Amino acid sequence: MLGESVATVAVLVIVFGGAAFVLKMREQYAAQVTLSLVGLLVWLVLWSVGLGFLAQLHLSHTVDAVLNVIWFAASVGGVSFGLLRYYRSAREKIGSTAHPVALFGPRPLDFVLLESELRSFVATKVRAGGSYHSVDDMTIEFLATALPEWHPCRPRQNVYFRNWIHRPDLTPELRSLGESARTQIQARVNAMKAEAVRKDSEAGEREALDIIRRNADKIEMFLSIAYRKVARPDDYGDENPRALYEEMYRLIVKLADTEPKLRALSWWFAQTRKSKDWQRALTSARDSTVNALVRELTARFRVYYRDRRANPTLPNSSSVASRDGRDFELHLAGLLQSAGAKQVSSTPQTGDQGADLLFSMNGKRYVIQAKFYSGSVGNKAVQEAFSARGYYGCDVAWVITNARFTNSARTLAKELGVVLVDGEQLQRFNSFPAEQFAADKR
Repeated sequence: MLGESVATVAVLVIVFGGAAFVLKMREQYAAQVTLSLVGLLVWLVLWSVGLGFLAQLHLSHTVDAVLNVIWFAASVGGVSFGLLRYYRSAREKIGSTAHPVALFGPRPLDFVLLESELRSFVATKVRAGGSYHSVDDMTIEFLATALPEWHPCRPRQNVYFRNWIHRPDLTPELRSLGESARTQIQARVNAMKAEAVRKDSEAGEREALDIIRRNADKIEMFLSIAYRKVARPDDYGDENPRALYEEMYRLIVKLADTEPKLRALSWWFAQTRKSKDWQRALTSARDSTVNALVRELTARFRVYYRDRRANPTLPNSSSVASRDGRDFELHLAGLLQSAGAKQVSSTPQTGDQGADLLFSMNGKRYVIQAKFYSGSVGNKAVQEAFSARGYYGCDVAWVITNARFTNSARTLAKELGVVLVDGEQLQRFNSFPAEQFAADKR
């Protein structure tokens, strides 16, 4: 009887030991099998010893059966009670959520393997624009995936990373793993965002260049109009660089009539149409195509502005029908500034009282009436310049044209003391101002 019991125990040990070995890759199942095996072995030993002892007493079959039943119940109850007490005391020591494998002492973590799992997680799980709310959420997911279920520091559901990293029971190695995971995930997210921004920017630049190529005539018109508005001096003789962004905004609105990509930004036009800060309005679109357009148009305008300043050219009088004279005024203003004139400023477009430009030289104040004509300039221009001299309190009045003056205008100018400069004189304007300023000084 005793030999049969020992043989039964040996068979059970082999069976359950093999099952635990097969399941060793799944720690939670291996722990359950091992714990059950321990309890079963203890019970079998007690049961075998009890049966052997009862067999030596040579009792009747009835009494032997009753004692067997009593001993079976007592041994099962005793083993169960012992295991229950062991569970309870162990859980009180290492935490109420401890896994059964932890009751035998936690296995040491393989941090080399965890680092390898971290690299695999960063490479495969981290995606730009994913469903994660933050890098901390991704870090917590990695820790919950990498750490075994029995580990007391494995993050549970709805745990914040900032709370987990400050747990008092974290080992230095585990805290370092958490910080390393967050750093690597953050770097990966930043790199993917930067790559997405780069691709979006490149696509925007290509689209912007295509728009500029399809609307070359409008771009040339924009450069000319923007130059007039920027270079036109105010009452203090200063230019107006902000006018560039206002005109650029107007151009983009104009291009939206024919460009589907820009037409899709109707919400942006509605929000910024009444803006006074056009530079901020242009940057508020947050659209790669608009941003690329602003950069490209700004760069082209700088080149255009530099060329116009370095090589001022007189507008062609043959195209006077398509001009409003503002280019001519800007041309004169540039020549005057090059000649050393101070406080060069333009008058308002309306209500200018016969004056287009005002400037100072050699202690005197000058007023200019600019006439960009295809025909001859008559008495009216001379009269306007004479009136403007008194209205603005100037010392000298000039009338400058790209054309010619009538004989009547020349006679009237001589009587009123108004200086006339015709197109022929204007062609050598680089030497004329010094001579004329010297004559005015006398």
